Amino acid sequence: MIISKYINWPKLNEVLNNNFLTISALLVALGCLLRLVAIPYAGITGDEPFSVWVAQHDIVYIWRFLLQGNNPPLFETILHYWIRVFGISIWALRSLMLLFSAATAIVIAAFGYKYLSKPATYFALIFFALSNISIYICNEVRAYTPLSFLVVSSIYMIYSLHTRYSWYKALLIILINISLCYMHYVSFFYISIQALFIVYYWRQTRYAWTWIIILVLTGISFMPIVINFLKLMNNYHATAAWMTAPNGIVSYYDTLFIFSNRNVFILCLIAALIIVSFYFGRINLKEALKKINLILLFLAAYTFNYVVSFVYPVNGERYTFLLYPLFVLGLAQLLFAFECKYTKWIYGLYFICIVLMYLHFNIKISKGRDFDKLVEKFKQINIDSTFTIINPGYYQLAFLYHFDKSEFSKVNNTLNTIDNYDADIEKYLRTKNIFLQKNNTIAIESLREFYYIDMNMGVGSESMTLTHFDIDTAYTFWNQLNIIHYRRKSSE
Repeated sequence: MIISKYINWPKLNEVLNNNFLTISALLVALGCLLRLVAIPYAGITGDEPFSVWVAQHDIVYIWRFLLQGNNPPLFETILHYWIRVFGISIWALRSLMLLFSAATAIVIAAFGYKYLSKPATYFALIFFALSNISIYICNEVRAYTPLSFLVVSSIYMIYSLHTRYSWYKALLIILINISLCYMHYVSFFYISIQALFIVYYWRQTRYAWTWIIILVLTGISFMPIVINFLKLMNNYHATAAWMTAPNGIVSYYDTLFIFSNRNVFILCLIAALIIVSFYFGRINLKEALKKINLILLFLAAYTFNYVVSFVYPVNGERYTFLLYPLFVLGLAQLLFAFECKYTKWIYGLYFICIVLMYLHFNIKISKGRDFDKLVEKFKQINIDSTFTIINPGYYQLAFLYHFDKSEFSKVNNTLNTIDNYDADIEKYLRTKNIFLQKNNTIAIESLREFYYIDMNMGVGSESMTLTHFDIDTAYTFWNQLNIIHYRRKSSE
């Protein structure tokens, strides 16, 4: 390569190898800075207010309440103690996610230092820092970022266990698995893939039995919530309108495309390097597998999720993001598998990948649901508390968080079922002349005017019969959220 003529390779290697701690710390700090800068670009939306609202209750309520629904309670338990110290502002809430993201990057650096080359570690840290999907998920107060931290910690302990056996390492893996189970149900896919270690180490009795014990104890710890998990899977299969079965190979590719910052070159590079690895390792297949086992483990868990999603749709970037650190480390391991033989070519590919990541990098990642801007505008224009309808009704927590944080912070630890948790919220909103559209039961025929807040990504108002009304004014946010002021036709 022409550019290699101008590079002092011995000097470059000396700098990279002798300043690992400094370079790694700077790259971790870079990732944290980018995520910090991104915080204002995405307000608290979607399911985030639900997690925040639940986390404000006492611990007994959190566990009792969430075990009736779709979410295990560990994340909200952690969030509960964080909120008690730092409050519920967007900066306070996002800071917890930033902390987990920084911890993930630190574990990536520690893993790379111990089990990869130092240049490979730098590559992984740069890739993670510039990752759009990582920044996007980090800007979401849900369990997905903590899940990715637990997975990369698990991978570190698994490698450590098989490098030098110790019972306490096996115990730590069990504890991480238990934490994964109670953090989110999608961790089932990653934990299930650990059964492959039993097969891989079948002839090494100590390791095989260790993994049997790890998975059995993990399974036992999962028993208290397994019935709820099975009910959830059945609900996904029968009624989950927000999730659909994969659209053939396109769905398999789409999430990988997002993971690579929308770079086809990186995905092609992964496929090519896997093929090359098997070709050069055909004489000693076991050694070849060791050089690329991280990306293969990622693909195994990712593919398992994809296949199961045909029956129980849990595919998509959020539900597979827990595997993202494994994808990053796997790519770094794969790229530097032949570093000794083809150093200049490897660094050339290294440079191309980083440039492509940078070219596709976008700090201004919005979820397209700027509820904060929408509600602020509504508070400005609806000064006389005109009759207002919110659609859909299940976004009442998102609305209330931005409308009145003091009311949002009020908790009721006496509600027993998940079906009526929003009773007090709906009652409060009615005092402000704000009503929730549920099953189109709101009668509007007698009204002279009303506001319609469409928080359903641009659909919903057409489901109402509005033949007697004209649109007086309308405000649109990101072409998805709308505030529409309807007035009865002058002729009536």
